Amino acid sequence: MNTLLEKKNVLDKELRLLEDDITLLSELRKKEEKKLEVITSVKAAKAAETELLSISDKKNAIEEQMLEIMEKTEELEHTLHEKKLEVEKLGTEKKEAEDKLAEGEKNLSERYSKLDTEREELLSRLPIELSRRYKGIIESGIVPAIAIFKEDACQGCRVKLKQNMIAHLKANGHSTCDHCKRILISPSLTN
Repeated sequence: MNTLLEKKNVLDKELRLLEDDITLLSELRKKEEKKLEVITSVKAAKAAETELLSISDKKNAIEEQMLEIMEKTEELEHTLHEKKLEVEKLGTEKKEAEDKLAEGEKNLSERYSKLDTEREELLSRLPIELSRRYKGIIESGIVPAIAIFKEDACQGCRVKLKQNMIAHLKANGHSTCDHCKRILISPSLTN
């Protein structure tokens, strides 16, 4: 858009220069016409008329240039107007997207807060040692920290468990996976 504005400024400057040329030619024409009034010789009159025709031709050529520049300026102004409308539309779309994003962030924050509260409430129901283990696993970056024991394997890492681990899990309802260190629970505890 800046390029279009620069082009328009160049055309405006050219137009002003041509307008100045027209003014100068008009003044020159008036001087020549005054000379023509006081000329007595035919030769001098013909020279003055020739000069007047030359001035008229130059003025006409400049006026044609001015018309071309005015047409180009008009086209540029139209293009600039269209670009401004595009920018306004994009600005509106950007604002709508930002508003939507802000609303989504707010909803996610509220949901996260609610889930965090629910998780803390559930952790408070667990035995203290199990709650500490859960928090330690989360802090170490293993997510999810709890996996279901199913088909003799940890469903977190898919590694098959040893028989003594399976017996311990069935007896206590929970255990720790030797491979991924997640807390294992039996599927019956998820209901």
